[in-house]
Amino acid sequence: MSQKVSKHAVVRNRLKRQVRAIMATLLPDLPANLWIVINLRPEADQCEYGEFLRELKQLFKQLEVIHGHS
Repeated sequence: MSQKVSKHAVVRNRLKRQVRAIMATLLPDLPANLWIVINLRPEADQCEYGEFLRELKQLFKQLEVIHGHS
């Protein structure tokens, strides 16, 4: 994660931890041969864990990577 997201290392590290935790939660529902690249925007530092989780689940459902089950 670059300084484009935030100039503060504390914020970048918090965002990295949140995304890793979310992906660990979603990993069992994802296909094994899937490659994922997640790019965050500077506005991401305003998001909470629940928002990230909801947004990523919705995105994966739209991409038909996971199918509606939680």
